Amino acid sequence: MGFDGFNAPRPHDLAERAGQVSQQEHRKSGRDKTVSKRGAWQRMGQDGTEIQSYLVTALERSGLCITVQNANRDYLYIANMFDDADIPSDGNPTDVGLFGPEIADRLKALKDDALAEEGVKQAEIVTDDERSLDFTVEMIKTEGAPVLLTRVLDLSEKRTAERVTKALLREVSHRSKNLLAIIQSLASQTARTSGSIGSFTEKFRGRLHALSQAQDLITDSSWRGAMLQELLHDQVERYLPDARQIEFKGANVRLAPNVSMHLGLALHELVMKATRATSFAMDEALVTVRSEKTTIGGKPALEITWKMPDTAEHKDGIVEGDEADEPDFSQALLEKVVPASVQGRAKYCHENGNLIYIIEFPLNDPIDTQG
Repeated sequence: MGFDGFNAPRPHDLAERAGQVSQQEHRKSGRDKTVSKRGAWQRMGQDGTEIQSYLVTALERSGLCITVQNANRDYLYIANMFDDADIPSDGNPTDVGLFGPEIADRLKALKDDALAEEGVKQAEIVTDDERSLDFTVEMIKTEGAPVLLTRVLDLSEKRTAERVTKALLREVSHRSKNLLAIIQSLASQTARTSGSIGSFTEKFRGRLHALSQAQDLITDSSWRGAMLQELLHDQVERYLPDARQIEFKGANVRLAPNVSMHLGLALHELVMKATRATSFAMDEALVTVRSEKTTIGGKPALEITWKMPDTAEHKDGIVEGDEADEPDFSQALLEKVVPASVQGRAKYCHENGNLIYIIEFPLNDPIDTQG
């Protein structure tokens, strides 16, 4: 925007208002080359018009929205007004045209106060469409008539970011409480079904690690959830590092965060059973995992089948060592706790020399599929 016709305060008027000493006072101190105070500086003897040119160019390139009006509210100068403002090519701009009637009414009261009390007035005004504008209005006394200086900041993006941050923090808090509840339940149930402190420590540590692995995948995906194959890999890798021991087939679906957490626990329990199924050939897969899209009540769902060689211990429900202390909890976790937590159903059985676990649950959240 041009500068013609703007009867603005001269630069040394603004400097004096900011607390700089006047030229006359400065000469009395014996220093007549520069004026400097409170972070502002100007070399003495410069032409005022030249300094005005510096200031206006710097202001217009700064992006800061500034308006100047006389005491009658006639606009004298506008810099960096918002793109959607109505600035007439001829005639006089108005607050209604620049900001709309909703803001103009409140802005009028702010300017009235600034003129009446000769102080700095500030207000953040939020419109019905959630646009947030911060206005700072003050009266500046010059050698001529006083003028109203208004600085306008559009805080809409900042406020939106703050709302998103608060929503995310609430979500993190909610998920953290859920995670703590899961951990508390696991600790209680594992302790109740363990025959010794050593047994409890080993089993609880393994289940806690399973939760941690799932949580890492969820966090890495910005809380969207974990890909099924990646979740399987992370749960299996610690105990069955040989890739030939696991075969995955079917749809690689992104699981919702809650499903990822609980399915991770189920996979951990199944992996622990697989580590005890030693009667298999190393050149063949120990476990096959199949993922198939299906429906429950006409709505999208996923069915996951875990299949591995059966053993006498699994068939009889009796295993060696400390595992004998908790067959009920491990099976309850697979057949009841996990399916209930994902609003699904599960089946745990022995068929044709294999241990088979099938879990089916609805896909209530948006999903991504690879392959």
